[in-house]
Amino acid sequence: MSDNEKADVKIPQRKKKLGNQPFPFAELPVELSIRILTLAIGPSQQTYRSLLLLNKPFYNLILSEKLLQRVSVLLSKDYQILAFHNYLKTHPEAASQIRALWLICLSPRSCRRVRKSSIAIIDACINVRALACTPEHLMLSGICSNEEESPAEFKHTRCVELTLNDFDVTWPHLLQGNGLKLFNQLSHLNYVGSLPSSSWSDISTLLPTLPNLTRASVAINTADYMRIPMRIFTEVLRSPNLQQLVVTTTLNGDSMRNLSSLIQNLDERCCVMHRRRRWKEKNMWLWNLEDPERFWRQAKEERNLPPPPNPLD
Repeated sequence: MSDNEKADVKIPQRKKKLGNQPFPFAELPVELSIRILTLAIGPSQQTYRSLLLLNKPFYNLILSEKLLQRVSVLLSKDYQILAFHNYLKTHPEAASQIRALWLICLSPRSCRRVRKSSIAIIDACINVRALACTPEHLMLSGICSNEEESPAEFKHTRCVELTLNDFDVTWPHLLQGNGLKLFNQLSHLNYVGSLPSSSWSDISTLLPTLPNLTRASVAINTADYMRIPMRIFTEVLRSPNLQQLVVTTTLNGDSMRNLSSLIQNLDERCCVMHRRRRWKEKNMWLWNLEDPERFWRQAKEERNLPPPPNPLD
């Protein structure tokens, strides 16, 4: 082959695979970028943190659009609460973006250790919509301030969902001052801690009538459920807007069947939902944030199901 013929020969070029090219996210319209990030983050604080660390453009876009509002801040370890408190000290503007906040440590010792930090976080997050904490931290915070000489201004006007991890609540102390304002605006009230025997006969712990309450749940796991006076639910069932009262339990077999009979005979709005193995308290809280009707819909669907058998049967 002559040199001229060789020059005329065209060597085929390899086509670039589209899969090797990065997605041109930076070239998308800002509105579409924000929409994609919003769906990607959802309520996950892990995804939110990962995207912040991705690169500077993502970091700036996420912060400028205040996507932290869509994240569920779940702090269940003492070191997490302490770290988040320090973060709010250096970034106080972030506190106003928090809409969902879980501040419950399973260990009583940890709860005592982070008492001041937990109270400070509650006081800072004035725009929180869904709050989960201990009754003690709630009572000591400004959200339930009842100082007669210099009462604190009630700022948590958006909080409509409250989750408490302990039924040991003295309502006359809570339903005063700012506490009364808080509970009067609640639409959802959940007790994720088991009802202790010390509360069964104490009239000061009876669930109160609340004007805007639509949904309530209480955990009862003790085998001594027959000793629980059903009058603890009398007042809350008088709430004018109440649609559903769910009792969650780990009881099985005849124990759950008897408890269901007691609860469901109180009112057609009452039902019992079995807490399955590895069912976590915070899962219910997260369900309500992702799908507000999921837990309540499931409880209604399981109302007439037979109870699970005892493990030893």
